[in-house]
Amino acid sequence: MNNKNTSLQNLHWSKYNKILKSKKYGYLLYNSLTNSLANLDNGTYSEIQKIKKDPKNYDYSKKPMLYLQLLQNKILAAPNEEEDTINQRKLKKRQQQYDSHKLTLAIAPTTACNFNCSYCFEANKKSSFITEEIENEIINFIKRFFPLKGMHINWYGGEPLLAFDKIKSLNKKIEDLDVPYQSSIITNGYLFDTNKIKELKDLKLQLLQITVDGPAEIHNQRRTLKNGKGTYQQIMNNISEILSSDWTGILKLRVNVDRNNLQSFAEFYQKTKKEFPSEQLKIYPGIISDLSQDNLDLGCAFDRAEEMNFYLKLFEDYGIKADSFYPARKVQSCIADTKNAYVIGPTGNLYKCLNDIGVEKMKVGNITNQQVENRDLLSRYLIASDHYQIEECKNCFYLPVCNGGCPKKRIKNLAGDKNEDFCLKFKGNFKKMLETYYQIKMENNESN
Repeated sequence: MNNKNTSLQNLHWSKYNKILKSKKYGYLLYNSLTNSLANLDNGTYSEIQKIKKDPKNYDYSKKPMLYLQLLQNKILAAPNEEEDTINQRKLKKRQQQYDSHKLTLAIAPTTACNFNCSYCFEANKKSSFITEEIENEIINFIKRFFPLKGMHINWYGGEPLLAFDKIKSLNKKIEDLDVPYQSSIITNGYLFDTNKIKELKDLKLQLLQITVDGPAEIHNQRRTLKNGKGTYQQIMNNISEILSSDWTGILKLRVNVDRNNLQSFAEFYQKTKKEFPSEQLKIYPGIISDLSQDNLDLGCAFDRAEEMNFYLKLFEDYGIKADSFYPARKVQSCIADTKNAYVIGPTGNLYKCLNDIGVEKMKVGNITNQQVENRDLLSRYLIASDHYQIEECKNCFYLPVCNGGCPKKRIKNLAGDKNEDFCLKFKGNFKKMLETYYQIKMENNESN
């Protein structure tokens, strides 16, 4: 292999490489551009160090397979190769964000709630219910996006089950549009009963998310009815009935976790998994962070490092893999930064984030109007929040495996309101996360 070859002379050590030394597994070479990970023996590590120091003049003819692997995983990169790969990812995200053939709506049929949660950011918002007039306007609003290849409807609140009759009514009207659609619901789960559970399939609900805050003694302190009565047992009874029914969707059990109840998550997880071994049930921690406008106790909210340490401790102490220990290259967007996606409040107001419902200054319009009223806010969500335009993000090692975090946090930073941390959670303890991932991978290989 001739080192005078033009392509070799132009190769450079990628800025997206990291070499980490693990006490247990030796040297790990990770590249964020391809999301690849390799374990290096001492000999290979020695050669890698030579290549890193002078990639243009290394004699690759002695290590042709190593050379090929370094190229395939972009450990060695040609001029513009890194930028081109990032641009391809940008393009994929843009195509997803501006796909005109799909529509996503989060509909709150009511802002009323039957709970009095200690950390709720909606407690001071005025309660209202959707009317038949607004239902019809929603249908007209959907028609503006025709032709559509698919829709996703997420029922939200308040507590959406307080307006179950409205969900049924609007669902029938959406079904009559003859557009393929799926739906999900975010609920506290208290108001489910036999009749509602029987209708889950007809409503095309493929995902239910119910929130529980751990064992009964903790949950009943934090998530009570308006009269202070505990709600835990009723919710668990409802979960049991749902999982015993003919409904075949996924039930996600979100356990809100902060510094005050993090120790109880493992106890709840193990007990609930034993009680409900169904594959339909997925239990995950919902990390409490600062998205409240008013009464969230920030003293109990996690920072990024604490969040990662929480996941690591769960695995190390209890064998619970509550989250992935490896970055994902999947391109994702949310309602906030997607063109054909809106949150609709019960009075027809349009928003770009679930946390904006009921906040007057955060509405972008109303479905009864033919145009968006607050284009400045809309453009901030769609354009200004783009992490590919943020200088700090452009130069970040994790950019190729990052979707930019929460758009709402990004625009709050741009407005100078806050200094929100919207970074990839793996930055909290990247070395330990990779070690843990590699450990799981090795154990799986040994068992197969």
